[in-house]
Amino acid sequence: MAGRTESRAPLLRYVTNVALWHGAVGMQAVLFSWLVVGVLNAPAAQVGLVQMAFSAPALLLLLVGGAIADRVDRRRLLVAAQATAALVAGALWADGLLDLDAPLADIIPELKDCGYADATLDQVLDMRSGVRFTEDYNTPGSDMARIDIASGWRPADPHHGRPTIRDVILSLPKIQPHGGAFNYRSIETDMVAWVMERVAGTDLAMLLGTRIWQHIGATRDANFTVDAEATALADGGFNATLRDYARLGQLVLDDGRTGDRQLVPQAWIDQMRSGDPSVFGAPWTDNFPNGAYRRFWWIRDADRGDICARGVFGQFIYVDPESDLVIALVSSWPDYLIGEYTRNTMRAFDAIRDALGA
Repeated sequence: MAGRTESRAPLLRYVTNVALWHGAVGMQAVLFSWLVVGVLNAPAAQVGLVQMAFSAPALLLLLVGGAIADRVDRRRLLVAAQATAALVAGALWADGLLDLDAPLADIIPELKDCGYADATLDQVLDMRSGVRFTEDYNTPGSDMARIDIASGWRPADPHHGRPTIRDVILSLPKIQPHGGAFNYRSIETDMVAWVMERVAGTDLAMLLGTRIWQHIGATRDANFTVDAEATALADGGFNATLRDYARLGQLVLDDGRTGDRQLVPQAWIDQMRSGDPSVFGAPWTDNFPNGAYRRFWWIRDADRGDICARGVFGQFIYVDPESDLVIALVSSWPDYLIGEYTRNTMRAFDAIRDALGA
């Protein structure tokens, strides 16, 4: 451990310098440049951080004790959409609009002949349904590819046309009992979004806007990707600025409260931080050995309670209550998911946290 601490020293020195010298008026480009300089001459164990920082354009924002430690531009960016859906669900649950234990077909009768008919919202929010969904981003014809087609991200199949998001949901079969081990499936977020829209009588964009976005101090509008029927894609393609993503993280850090408004009940935030590692296995444990998944948020360490929202190509909102720290990061990795990049990003977050004395 002493050797590891010593190898981190160059990185920590430069991160600390940025935090102290630039403070609330620093530039994100400067922060990342110093991160890279700090590891260029480090031992091999640190080379991965250089790869993470240089792999593609990236922007990083720190919130320490609620104060922005870095300034970012106003470009729109894509990050983990599931995080926003989870917060809306918590707000509706607080109002008694969501029954977590009712079979979903009781809420949406159209589901009676698909795999979600007898699943509960509780199971789907934790991605523990028994419904088949092939989360394969690169295989033509996979369920994920069908969602991409529905969202307009891929060309329509000339033989099958362009489905809607809900066409895809209704086509999915149940292949094992609900309530088993965690298995990440993007479509679960779209299923929950359908339930929320049905019980609230309005669309997801309106729900997010009135329940969350208008109250967190967001400085820019946000928008969803939609399908041909104007159904919002809840599992990805949500666009906002990095600064506003950090504000979402701050809301979570502050137990769902902003100012004198409790937007999301603390009990819901507590659930997001307390998953069951026993149902969280490989390959997910490769990145989070003591991790879990709850309410559409990843729990990095079930003992510590630090959590993150994640998106493909290197998007993160990291929230660590113990150190009063929020990190929002957007990237453009060369592939959807790269395990080593994820692990290096977590190491970078640790180094930043340690450097700030958090």
